[in-house]
This record gives sequence, C-alpha cells and structure tokens, in this order.
Amino acid sequence: MFIKSVKIYGFGKHINREFELKNGLNVIYGDNEAGKSTLLAFIRAMLYGLTGRGEDNYRKKYMPWEKLDGDGKAVKFGGELVFESGGLLYHEVCVWGASKREDICSLCDFYSGRPVRVE
Repeated sequence: MFIKSVKIYGFGKHINREFELKNGLNVIYGDNEAGKSTLLAFIRAMLYGLTGRGEDNYRKKYMPWEKLDGDGKAVKFGGELVFESGGLLYHEVCVWGASKREDICSLCDFYSGRPVRVE
C-alpha cells in the first residue's frame, strides 16, 4: 500500500492541513509538539478506526483543538486519505462524531467515485 495524500479537516492540533507523499521513503520531521505523532495517529485512525479506552481513547485525545477554522467555519473531526493498493487507487473520507454510532466513513474508487465494499 502507498499513501498518496492526507487531508485533515480537524484532528488534534491539525486544522485544515494537507500532506502530499511521494512514492518511496518520506521523512516527517519537526520540532517537539509540531504534530508529527498526531499525523501518524490520524493515518492510523483512518485505516483502523478510532480506538482505545481511558487515556488512550483517540476520540477524546484527538478531538480538534480549535472549534472554528480561520474562516469562522465549524471544524469537522476527520479528513480524507488517498491511497493505492493492489494497483487500484482509493479515496477514504471519515468524519467522526462524539460516539462510534455517529461516525460517517466511506471508501470509494478514486476515479469512478463508486463505493468499495470492504469484506
């Protein structure tokens, strides 16, 4: 699998951030508290869902820090991921709610926009 791009609506300190990744090795670096681990936690949440309980509860830990973006619009908790797997390109969108039953996630073929059934 190759992750091509990450778009974060709101996840922890990241609000309206986009990351393009290149084929091969990508190095993520920055100062302490810059959001490197938060970016990796976002990718993990997109691929495996929000997990954990207590202190490790991703839903509570990574709720967007800011409630409004720079334009005064409400920040959604979630984002998008574009990735290639098995020669096919996929687009995943997740917007998480206060509980699992409020989550809205979709996985589609990148080019056709048709939903992909995950079994």
